[in-house]
Amino acid sequence: MARSDLEEDGVALAATAAEGGGTEVLLAAQALADPPPVIVVTGRIDDRTAAELTALGAWSVIHKPFRISHVLEAVAQAIAGSPGCDARRP
Repeated sequence: MARSDLEEDGVALAATAAEGGGTEVLLAAQALADPPPVIVVTGRIDDRTAAELTALGAWSVIHKPFRISHVLEAVAQAIAGSPGCDARRP
């Protein structure tokens, strides 16, 4: 499936999704012909894991708890195609 087959502008997911896990979803999204930006939200992560997720193609890694302004900024940047942000805890 190509990204053009989807109506979404991007993907937001939990790093520890119940089925398959966030990393698997991230890798599947990156395997698309035109991968969408993926924003990962997590409450249990360290800087090394955040760097690994970014290296795998995550646009941003947002740490919980977060401010909604961080999420809105990451979404706006991802849709606009600007470099990803790392919206850390306030």
